[in-house]
Amino acid sequence: MPEDAIIEPYGESLADKTREECIVWGRRVAEQLINEPYPAGDFKVIVLAEDLYVDLLRPYLLDAEYPLTGMNEDEQKAFLAS
Repeated sequence: MPEDAIIEPYGESLADKTREECIVWGRRVAEQLINEPYPAGDFKVIVLAEDLYVDLLRPYLLDAEYPLTGMNEDEQKAFLAS
């Protein structure tokens, strides 16, 4: 997937969604990643998201890396700035 590609719905907040709506969101985003035609060779999926989003993607993206897991917002900013 090109670095500038945007997985939809990128700007959608899950804070006010029901549990069922969140699960649908996670499945939809994961399917976009899974169904993307990747070039031959090795690749990895790195999810840069807070725990709410990670928890919904992890069941579908078992081999992905989740480096921001467990970090608060300040820790996430520091990690991303490094």
